Amino acid sequence: MPRTIHGEAAGEGGRKIASDRLTRKDASTKRRPPPASGMYAIRDGTLCRVMRGGGSKRTSGTARLPMRIILYCFNWAMLKNARAEARNAGRKTVTAQDMIGALGVMGRKIYGASSE
Repeated sequence: MPRTIHGEAAGEGGRKIASDRLTRKDASTKRRPPPASGMYAIRDGTLCRVMRGGGSKRTSGTARLPMRIILYCFNWAMLKNARAEARNAGRKTVTAQDMIGALGVMGRKIYGASSE
C-alpha cells in the first residue's frame, strides 16, 4: 500500500507522496524524426498557405520546389541584411526595425513603417 501524507490508503481521501507516483516515460527516449534543416524547413502546408494568400486555389507538387527555393533565398538575403543592420547599430539582437530596414535595402519598402 502506498504511503500517504495523512496515513490513509490512497483512494480513501489521502494524498499520495510524490515518491510513490508513477513516473511518465522519459520524453527523451521517444523516437522523433530529426528536424528539417535548410530549404526543407519550409513545409508544404506553409507553401500552400502562401500561395493561397497570393490567390491560387490549388498547388501542384512540381510548383512547390521552385517556390520553396525562392522563399528560402529571399528569407536568407533578408536575414543577412537584418543581421548587418543590427551589427551596425551595435546590437546582437535583431529587431523588427532591422527587418524593416533590411527590406528597404532590398528595395521592398513597407509603407507606413519607418526604417529610421
